[in-house]
Amino acid sequence: MSLYRKPPRRGAVPAVTVWVCVQWVFAPPGVAQPPQGANVAPTWPMFRGTPQRTGKAEAAPAPPWTLAWKAQAYAPFSSPALSEDLVFCSGGGVTALDKATGERRWRQMQVPFSQWSSPALADGLLYVASRAVTVTALDAQHGTLAWQVTEAGESGITASPLAVGGKVFVATQGGRLLAFDGKSGNPLWRTAIGHSVSSPAADGDTVFVGSRDGMFAVAADTGKL
Repeated sequence: MSLYRKPPRRGAVPAVTVWVCVQWVFAPPGVAQPPQGANVAPTWPMFRGTPQRTGKAEAAPAPPWTLAWKAQAYAPFSSPALSEDLVFCSGGGVTALDKATGERRWRQMQVPFSQWSSPALADGLLYVASRAVTVTALDAQHGTLAWQVTEAGESGITASPLAVGGKVFVATQGGRLLAFDGKSGNPLWRTAIGHSVSSPAADGDTVFVGSRDGMFAVAADTGKL
């Protein structure tokens, strides 16, 4: 997938064209089919695909690829997330596109505008973090607001959220790892982890975050190092 960003007019929300090449998870019926027996994951729910951030797909077709569709989104600065049937782009609000046709299913503007990180999908909710230190949960199918939390006193969020085990983890630029209940948005804990942090990853009951001060392993349930 490639993204082309048109230069925005002053005061305007920049629009981009999302070009989707035919891969097995993207292709509509009749365009392409995977090889028989191929084990292909139909979703890509968060940055780098899995809570471990492996970035590894089960299978992919060999090039040359063909174009399945293209569609306009609004100011996406990050990679999209994929459910079984939708493509989620964040940036100037959040937009959901039909994965087979590229048609817009919904657009939600009730989120802070500056989302630099990729959204995360889990248990029917789409989680979006913004530089305004606001974490928003949306109903993935309809785009309706489930909950929204702003963490006063924290610095911006540019790292992508992690949704796993019924919790949502976000790392702030000021050097804290925050945990929220995935369903309610209730804050669970916060832990200091150093400045300029990476997107958190998880393996089992441990969340891992890298920063200028080193690598941190944090207990997912308690926030203890």
